[in-house]
Amino acid sequence: MSQTFLKTKSLEGPLTAPRYRLYTGKTIPKIGLGTYPNGKYSGWDVANAVYGAVHFGYRLIDCAFGYGDEPEIGQALERLQREGISREELFITSKLINTMHEKEKVLPGLKKSMRDLRMDYLDGYYIHWPFRQFEDQDVKDDVNCKPYCHEEYMETYHELEKAVQEGLILQIGTSNLSQKKYEKFLEDASIKPAFNQMEIHPCFAQRDFVRYLKGHGILPVAYSPIGAPIRPKQYVFDGDVSELQHPIIVEIARKHGVHPAVICIKWSVQNGLLPIPFTVEPNEYIANLKGILEDPLTAEEMEKISGVDCGCRIQRGNDYHWEGHRSWKEVWEEV
Repeated sequence: MSQTFLKTKSLEGPLTAPRYRLYTGKTIPKIGLGTYPNGKYSGWDVANAVYGAVHFGYRLIDCAFGYGDEPEIGQALERLQREGISREELFITSKLINTMHEKEKVLPGLKKSMRDLRMDYLDGYYIHWPFRQFEDQDVKDDVNCKPYCHEEYMETYHELEKAVQEGLILQIGTSNLSQKKYEKFLEDASIKPAFNQMEIHPCFAQRDFVRYLKGHGILPVAYSPIGAPIRPKQYVFDGDVSELQHPIIVEIARKHGVHPAVICIKWSVQNGLLPIPFTVEPNEYIANLKGILEDPLTAEEMEKISGVDCGCRIQRGNDYHWEGHRSWKEVWEEV
């Protein structure tokens, strides 16, 4: 099925995002576009956002097999390259789905994403979650995955190291891996990951883990950088705190004349993080990119925002249940 893609209408020309240099020597934009549709948008909605965002200046597109929209995004990426965006300009990432962690399934899972995205290689490829999920059970079932096993995780990771050697991926990424797990993992990895994707926003800053990653030359990539305000209802809990309504962030946003979401994006980049906010709205992804290019937060404002952190984790991993599992906190080894 072909799709008509619409260019983003803006009075401004395309912008260029600044870049971080990874330990591999490659560079990566300081902001990307997330593509998780939140159960609210179609694959074509997301693909059209990718198309418009790249025309406006985005170059990093964060995808995943499990999001279910890679075939549509692939059509947008193919169209963009036909229109003159070079493959070398783009930084395309995807993630291994939880049901394909077994040694013999890793490369087929990677190659499916490459086919769907219409890419000969991926700039980055993550292990999405550190749990092996059962293929014949839905994520809502009482027992749907195995508990974390370091040896099994390393078996999966070593297959991605082979993919680097074969030129299928340029960098490996980890995702949703706790700091405790990370310490043992780094001891046994032959190729160090270039980035770790994790939940980071002002109300959940994870400062110690961020410091640890940076100390090892690994770039922290922030998902839900504005606190995931449109997340599905099953991921909303009593006691959750919203950055977009926090009086400190709202007041700073008023002073800068921007939406509170833009303040969160500025805070993220000024802390040396890489935010990947999701939106299909052109005015929002334009504002996010512009936000990191102009009118930076002052040192005083950054300090005020640091006081917003209250440990409010949004992604609790409460979809994952193994035999003997008692609490979502076991996912993050917080018990």
